[in-house]
Amino acid sequence: FSPIRGLWAGCAACHGQEGQGMAVFPALAGQSADYIIDRLNTYKNRGQVGPMSSTMWGQAGMLSDADINMIGKFIEVELK
Repeated sequence: FSPIRGLWAGCAACHGQEGQGMAVFPALAGQSADYIIDRLNTYKNRGQVGPMSSTMWGQAGMLSDADINMIGKFIEVELK
């Protein structure tokens, strides 16, 4: 069981299995690792990005720096 699968399951619950986005949750597929890492770090520090920022604060707050980097790389490489 790859660690990314468990991390991605939390993301996919709102952003879709393929990162395609669902309802008010934006698509992640096609984003760069740097973009995802920057956004997750902003959320982790309770920064405001958009109307769903408060939802992401709790999610990103549970992630380590290594988790954030892994998620960013996974999205860039696997969800083109």
